[in-house]
Amino acid sequence: MTVIMMYEFNHPKEPERRRKGYNIASKIFEPYLHNKQKEGVKWKAEDYTDGSNTIIGLFEFETLEDFSMIWGDEEFQKIFSRWSYYVDNCTIRILRQDLYLTPEQY
Repeated sequence: MTVIMMYEFNHPKEPERRRKGYNIASKIFEPYLHNKQKEGVKWKAEDYTDGSNTIIGLFEFETLEDFSMIWGDEEFQKIFSRWSYYVDNCTIRILRQDLYLTPEQY
């Protein structure tokens, strides 16, 4: 079952907060993502924006087990929590693939 963790946020207007958020993302979070992929977690990370200062990020996991390896990891929780202090309006949604209806059943 595919699981998607969708997060949405706005970059802060204060340059210092924005810089700290970028630093956490690039120096701590990106290496974490790469290490987990090397450990065998199958996931894809993408960010999207419409130019309005709102960013939507998607972490797509191939299986519930892959998602659980990240979501249940204390290091991930610490990094994500720390980063969330340096962005505005951060929300997270966990989406799972609908297994009950096939396209033919709609």
